[in-house]
Amino acid sequence: MPALQLSAIARPDWVSAAEQRLYALLTTGQPAATAVDILVAELADTLRITVEQAHVLS
Repeated sequence: MPALQLSAIARPDWVSAAEQRLYALLTTGQPAATAVDILVAELADTLRITVEQAHVLS
């Protein structure tokens, strides 16, 4: 049986709002800080842009 080899997967510049909320929950034990943060993350996810770019638009 061949050995399983893991390879790095390129990560996109943006992550989904759900991924951002999960990351916040896993790293801090709390969900995303504010409703504004969630809305900005969802805007970024919808437009396929970074959260920093979404902050400029909001």
